[in-house]
Amino acid sequence: MSKASPKYLAKLENLIAETEYTIRYAKGNFRSGFCVIKNQKLILVNAFIDIEGKVLALKQILKEIGLPSEGLTPENEKLVAELVREQA
Repeated sequence: MSKASPKYLAKLENLIAETEYTIRYAKGNFRSGFCVIKNQKLILVNAFIDIEGKVLALKQILKEIGLPSEGLTPENEKLVAELVREQA
């Protein structure tokens, strides 16, 4: 597993930015997750959790929604390959 750091979190956010999902950080008493609201695909992450929790939440969400495979930058293609290896 990759080390949870602000830099790695930014990589995951960049990967998600290339998909049709939007990430929002919100404060509240809830678990992070994803949903579709009026045809807008949204990933909601609890802003109160630490960096490690945010990384784990985004990785779990990517696993659930399916890792993108097309239209990615070479850097994000490497990240997807790394995430696939971690899941195996």
